[in-house]
Amino acid sequence: MKKKSFRRPRSVGEFRKDKESKQAADKEGQQKERPVLTRDLAANIATIKARIGSSDDVVFREFVLPLSEPLRAIIVFVDGLSSRDTINDYILQSLTTFDGEAADWAQDRRNLAQKLMDHVLNINEVMLQTDLEQIITAILSGETALLLEGEDGALICNTRGWEHRGIEEPESEVAVRGPRVGFNELLRSNTAQVRRWIRDPDLRVKSMKIGVRSQTDIALVYLESVANPELVKEVVQRLARIDLDGVIESAYLQEYIEDRPYSLFPTIQTTERVDRVVGAVLEGKVGILVDNTPFALIAPVTFWELYYAAEDYYHRWPLTILIRMIRLISFFFSLYLPAIFIALAVHNPELIPFILTIKVAGTREGTPFPVVLETLFMEIAIEILREA
Repeated sequence: MKKKSFRRPRSVGEFRKDKESKQAADKEGQQKERPVLTRDLAANIATIKARIGSSDDVVFREFVLPLSEPLRAIIVFVDGLSSRDTINDYILQSLTTFDGEAADWAQDRRNLAQKLMDHVLNINEVMLQTDLEQIITAILSGETALLLEGEDGALICNTRGWEHRGIEEPESEVAVRGPRVGFNELLRSNTAQVRRWIRDPDLRVKSMKIGVRSQTDIALVYLESVANPELVKEVVQRLARIDLDGVIESAYLQEYIEDRPYSLFPTIQTTERVDRVVGAVLEGKVGILVDNTPFALIAPVTFWELYYAAEDYYHRWPLTILIRMIRLISFFFSLYLPAIFIALAVHNPELIPFILTIKVAGTREGTPFPVVLETLFMEIAIEILREA
């Protein structure tokens, strides 16, 4: 009878290696099957429509370039994410009114997309893109793609212009003294506010996208001459390792890049105030700004820095130290005072002065619950009121 052979269980390293090999093979297969743009405009339109799907908010606007031999072209954008005024005034009007028959550069149609970018388009940010996935991502981010007959690429024009909330005072961190400005949900507005406060050529803003489906824009802000390069490198590497379908809020990133995400003491701070991020950046920390949320992250922070407030930057140092000590003492009071009250009232009432004991007993007269449950209910009621 033939003996049965049992395969040795795979180690953690072998399992991880097999998983990475499978992911690399799947990625390579997707790249081989990825559709590409051709020089046929109709085929390119069909490819983009097949990739985006039948969405009513995606606009395909065809027109003809006024060359000696008219040339078909099309712009693709998402209604609501792109500014129609920018598209009409700086793209369509420029491309349909220029004198293509008299222009010397227009007689030769080779590299026509580059020539239009150099001579016709009156828009401040435009680039030539040949990768289809990058073109799709740009369209879904509010930019406009211009495709031409006979070109296997597209001109990507920055026409982002969706509605957004203005700059307001943050409600979660109200300060008596200091600026009344906070972040909003627009990433470029937030980076501009930091740049407006720190007019230093060493200020760096590094952009990246996180989220397989959401493609959320992330910006890292730091001072190159102040921040530790190893810290910046570690933050970038941890962000690059995040594998999520979407990032809705900055808290998603906080859980993934912290050293101990299950610890009660966070190592990354959340804030809505611009001056707080600016102060942290000036101290050598890294600020992480996320699109579609006004809450920024500061990395790293220590336990003592969690007791800092935005107003601490504007008071004299003796008053600032006193206020911080009061915060720390209040923390220990809120943590231990209920337990001390229970210990004295239940187990050691003789330690309480007699008059105070009589008053405490009078207040508890008719209460059906013991002191422990009464204190617990009080804590829960306070939290419910805070949430409400």
